[in-house]
Amino acid sequence: MFGFRWQQLSLFDFFSAPVVKSSIDTSSTGDSQDEIRISVNPRMRQGWKLEWRRGKGAQLIVPQSLANAPAEVRKSLLDWASITIRRGSKDTVTKAKRRQLEDQVHTWIHGHNENDPARKAQTLRRAGKHLQRLEAQGRHHNLQAIFEKINAEYFDGKLEARITWSTRWGGLSTQSTRKDAEGKPYHLLSISRGYDHPLATPEIVGGVVYHECLHIAVPPGERDGRRTIHGREFRKREKEYRHYEIWRKWHRDELPKILRHPP
Repeated sequence: MFGFRWQQLSLFDFFSAPVVKSSIDTSSTGDSQDEIRISVNPRMRQGWKLEWRRGKGAQLIVPQSLANAPAEVRKSLLDWASITIRRGSKDTVTKAKRRQLEDQVHTWIHGHNENDPARKAQTLRRAGKHLQRLEAQGRHHNLQAIFEKINAEYFDGKLEARITWSTRWGGLSTQSTRKDAEGKPYHLLSISRGYDHPLATPEIVGGVVYHECLHIAVPPGERDGRRTIHGREFRKREKEYRHYEIWRKWHRDELPKILRHPP
């Protein structure tokens, strides 16, 4: 059976408490390594990972936020590690148990980060810096001007969002929800820099901006228990864009070429 050895005991309160043993039977692994080393990576924030190195065995690397985790959370993490390292555990029940344990630990980490004053302050500082880096003016097109025109024509000027070019060449066009420096949520539209090209007319850029705006106006729904992003209503409204065919043809035929050969 695998045991668990926690390292860096003097650094975190978590490691001064008795280690909670896993309740999962790992005796069927057939591996000669008899323990999993557990250490903290202070740079990790949300997840954790299990590494295996020849001659050193398994190591579970966790974020600093788990330092104050209650016993039941640590137990869920150790059970997760036991399942993950066990060979042949691919049956439906085991996989469902593994997902359940992951959800339990992630839920605690998220709640911990949300309630930690230092983490909140750090998050707000990063949010403020992120806002400062938003860049609507490109080499050939101004996204803010295009967004305002699309918003006025198709959404009665009621859509509220910030817009920027993607931070790297070839980045995808996306719609996401962020928080500003005061913690207030806002919609962010990020447009692929492949569209910032002299061959892309404002009508073509407007097509992708309109598409991302629709993700706000027509949020995802569920159908037959599955999350639907581009549902029937979304596709219907997408075709209401006056230059829909021109935009789709350019997106399909020209954008891939531009992304393969950046200027």
